[in-house]
Amino acid sequence: MSDAASLTTFLITDIEGSSLKWLNHREAMQGALTTHDAILREAITSSGGEVFKTAGDAFYAAFAMPAAAVKAAARAQQDLSAADWSSIGGLKVRMAIHTGTAQSRAGDYFGPALNRVARLLALAHGGQILTTDSVARLVMAEREAHSAVLLGRQALDDPAQPVEVYQVKGPGLVAEFPPLRMRDTNRTNLPQQPTVLVGREHELQTLAHHVANSRLTSLTGTGGVGKTRLAIASAGEHSAMFPDGIWLVEFAPLSDPGLLPGAVATAVGLQLAPNVPPLQALANQMQLMDTLLIFDNCEHVIEAVAEMAEQLLNVTRRVRIIATTQEPLGVAGEQVMRLPSLSLPPETATTAEQVLQASAVQLFVMLAKNADARFVLDDRAAPTVNLICRRLDGVPLAIAMAAARAPTLGVEKLAQLLDQRFRVLTGGKRTALPRQQTLRATLDWSYGLLSPRDKAVFRRLSVFAGGFTLEAASAVTSDDAIDE
Repeated sequence: MSDAASLTTFLITDIEGSSLKWLNHREAMQGALTTHDAILREAITSSGGEVFKTAGDAFYAAFAMPAAAVKAAARAQQDLSAADWSSIGGLKVRMAIHTGTAQSRAGDYFGPALNRVARLLALAHGGQILTTDSVARLVMAEREAHSAVLLGRQALDDPAQPVEVYQVKGPGLVAEFPPLRMRDTNRTNLPQQPTVLVGREHELQTLAHHVANSRLTSLTGTGGVGKTRLAIASAGEHSAMFPDGIWLVEFAPLSDPGLLPGAVATAVGLQLAPNVPPLQALANQMQLMDTLLIFDNCEHVIEAVAEMAEQLLNVTRRVRIIATTQEPLGVAGEQVMRLPSLSLPPETATTAEQVLQASAVQLFVMLAKNADARFVLDDRAAPTVNLICRRLDGVPLAIAMAAARAPTLGVEKLAQLLDQRFRVLTGGKRTALPRQQTLRATLDWSYGLLSPRDKAVFRRLSVFAGGFTLEAASAVTSDDAIDE
């Protein structure tokens, strides 16, 4: 698998109602899943496909040709229908096929094509094979054993541009199904973002890979680097993969760790049972849920978040968690992803075209235009904007605060005032948390979370200007007061 974008046909499958089957037939489901996996894998590989990922009982396969994917899906449905599933009360698998351009990297695929086929799968019933027009037209043109019947148009991505949805029909396949399931677009509390996400394409792909392959992903980084924004953007792209929704749980306003389970229950819309410890009651309620939770701003209650995440993952089967935090949770199976600052132009970049290659400058210009539509980045202003973004280390929150002042002060004056950046970089969104309304408050929040020993180290490191080496840092921080 190369790291290039290519036209690929994707087949995604999953078992209808698997959570209840695991609850009612736990031992029998182990053997049933082994049989299911063998049937799917054989049908896919014998048709020239590649299984590039599995998640629970879901299979993700890639094919070079649409006809091969249809052949694999049809054979799998036929073999599944012939197998004996009486020990678990029957088994039906829903399937979806779509052809589109996707990026392949590190054994996985990313891009809108995967999102579309996942949303298509959410419409299907067990035993049904759905395709989009990109596949159906090729199937009909080849006039083989299978045909594709138009079921209607559905909004898989953009509500203004519905997509034709087809059902594959042919020998050995069930022909009649109820109407397509309706996508429940309300199964989330994710806020709508007023601006596009700038410069995070690679990070979005990486986070999607981690969420698909790990049940707990900790997104770490300094305050203001954009952890929450990235988590929300990534989760919003995968809503069809979580039938029970995607829920943002904001921990920043909470100082009492005992309130955390209630905050999760409120976000998800659950009522915790009385006379049961809240964390245990929450885990019991979520045992059968197939959902993604975003635990936002965990650092000040990190021990309680770690305990809650561990219990939820131990008790549930299909709950996944993204935690935004300044340090990892330290839970078994945790995948840690550190979010860097935005990319910066080289110091030598002097033209608007050159500096706009960097995502930090792209964000600055977009937000400055939002503040004043007359703002223009020309070659004269480019070196100064480069300097501003570099002095702010590419941190999105700091850039946003600076860009809001740029139309009023002008970029030259803004650059001069950055020596007083704690006075200048204020006036964040009025609806933001207090610690996100000024740069000083953001840093004070992070500093306040440090242990007394860590604070002492930072105070000593303040003697350096312009960075330091490991040897130099060791020289000023190694003594009994620090080491003990």
